[in-house]
Amino acid sequence: MMVIRPVERDDLSQLMALAGKTGGGLTSLPVDSATLQARIDRSLQTWEDSLPRAEQGYVFVLADSEDNRAVGICAIEVAVGLQDPWYNFRVGTQVHASKELNVYAALPTLSLSNDHTGSSELCTLFLDPDYRDGKNGYLLSKSRFLFMASFRERFHQPGGGRDAWRQR
Repeated sequence: MMVIRPVERDDLSQLMALAGKTGGGLTSLPVDSATLQARIDRSLQTWEDSLPRAEQGYVFVLADSEDNRAVGICAIEVAVGLQDPWYNFRVGTQVHASKELNVYAALPTLSLSNDHTGSSELCTLFLDPDYRDGKNGYLLSKSRFLFMASFRERFHQPGGGRDAWRQR
């Protein structure tokens, strides 16, 4: 049976093994024991509520209950951009129009923004290729939404703050 659980101190070697399977393309899961240990420690401190909101982040693993081996990882950042700048892109449309010249052009635009500063972010999603069957990936991904819905007071969504979670 597959189980989602918070990352544990003893998971470092298993996370290193997972990181080695990413092919280097997942920047939030580097093959670097010091970086991964820091993420584990930060997640444990988040559970203890001993960090300021700006530093909090949850890390979860998908574990095979037969041997408690971590075969997947996912994470949630509680609030992005409160310590370091955090940028996102906004997709828009710029219209050039003139009736006199019979011109109309709608051009897609991409603008640098930091509109989501302070918002929570889903991040780090990786599943061991040997376990990419059944609904394992679905469970790993959706578990973050279930956690956020269960503990709404800990998270903020873009443009809505905590109140955006409330039922209307």
